[in-house]
Amino acid sequence: MHGSTVVRVPALDDAPRRPVEEVPPDEIELAITHLLADAGASRKADLREAWARLYGWRRVGPDIERAFDRAVRKLVEDKMVNGPDPLRLANGEPPRLPALRATPHGTARADVAS
Repeated sequence: MHGSTVVRVPALDDAPRRPVEEVPPDEIELAITHLLADAGASRKADLREAWARLYGWRRVGPDIERAFDRAVRKLVEDKMVNGPDPLRLANGEPPRLPALRATPHGTARADVAS
């Protein structure tokens, strides 16, 4: 499904936030699929807002919006997500996703079953 098995998010409100350009595309896709698995169908604007908050970004500027839109476009092309609005996981069921667990320093690690 995705190459990334980790979604790294800030642990505290005052923790440093990575610029969106430093977040690998497959990590962005993984975060979006986890949010959709949790929320079900979601309006694109609401999902973008939740995704940005996950990473600790308080405002959604053009760079963040572009990264989100690229990831959603790829997920739709890969038939993981149906859209355009509302967005939902394909086939109405969440794909087999790794469970997220918190680790020190704000990293949420996705444990992938072998």
